[in-house]
Amino acid sequence: MKQAVKEAANDYLQKILEASDFEINFEEDNYDAGARDAVLDVTERAYIAGAEWRINSIWHDNTNIPDDNKFCVFTLSDGSCGCGYYHKKDNTIWYENFSNVVRWAYFEDITPNMEN
Repeated sequence: MKQAVKEAANDYLQKILEASDFEINFEEDNYDAGARDAVLDVTERAYIAGAEWRINSIWHDNTNIPDDNKFCVFTLSDGSCGCGYYHKKDNTIWYENFSNVVRWAYFEDITPNMEN
């Protein structure tokens, strides 16, 4: 996953550079070369930080309870993962007691939005 984010960040950087008007001749005192390097550094860091934030932002710990009958993906205390619908009536997700859940996310938050 981390490699995919870095590759996406690099692709995004290339698009920014293609759209910029930097004239770079790679002389040490060239202002545009320094500006280009700064854009590369800051943009890559921002892109990766944003991607990591988005990945982590969908997860909830077990103190937050999912909406009733919503499909969830979850990680259990033994490290295993699963998915199922949360049932408020008996405090379970599918076959697992919710107290065994360490973190969970709505399935719809993990899957890509294909409407755009």
